[in-house]
Amino acid sequence: MFRALVVAALMVLAVPVVAQAHAVLISSQPAEGATIAEAPADITLTFAGDVRVVSLVLKHDGDPDLSLPVPGGPTFARSTQAPLPALAPGAYRLEWRTIAKDMHAMSGVVNFTITEPPGEPMPH
Repeated sequence: MFRALVVAALMVLAVPVVAQAHAVLISSQPAEGATIAEAPADITLTFAGDVRVVSLVLKHDGDPDLSLPVPGGPTFARSTQAPLPALAPGAYRLEWRTIAKDMHAMSGVVNFTITEPPGEPMPH
């Protein structure tokens, strides 16, 4: 009986360790939900652990999806930076996919909005 309780307790304690092993996105530049005045030259993603970025797709209403170059090749890192093309004002959605060292696949999104620069009216 005691042995079963010890095993059960160890299993309960191990669950948070396994959950923490996955390298979730902890920050991005531009930040999730940010409204910025100028289009960024690149996007930076920072994870809680080492990951390999396998896909970056930028979406903008009315435009075709744009696959961004995957930085770093087959290496694992906590942070990755990808260049962006010239972006017009509007709402953007970056969809990312990664693989952690434990081969766990993860994905997520970063939404940001570029506002119209002051003094430059948007065409109608």
